[in-house]
Amino acid sequence: MWGYSLIALALACSSLGAWWAAVDYSGRRMPSGSQRHTWDKSRRVRRIEFVAWLSAFFGAIAVANQLWMSNPWVTGAFVCAIMVLVNGLPAFLITLVHNRKPESVSPM
Repeated sequence: MWGYSLIALALACSSLGAWWAAVDYSGRRMPSGSQRHTWDKSRRVRRIEFVAWLSAFFGAIAVANQLWMSNPWVTGAFVCAIMVLVNGLPAFLITLVHNRKPESVSPM
């Protein structure tokens, strides 16, 4: 089914966007959780994240379409879970890995 292909594309785009953001933040800590970015993300990161969100949404809708008539609430929860896992998890994991790198400590 093409829904699974769209979800795989979204996962790849989201991971690539998070990696590009980590490269942009090289030498600095990336914001995590509800923290704000100190400056705007680059245009390429925003574009690839936009593609990830769109493909995850349409892929999740295509996969969940089979459940709609029998369990509409389960379908809504499934689509939300796919969106969070596909778009949020790669960014969260790459942020954790990026921030674990030891920063250079200057002697006082």
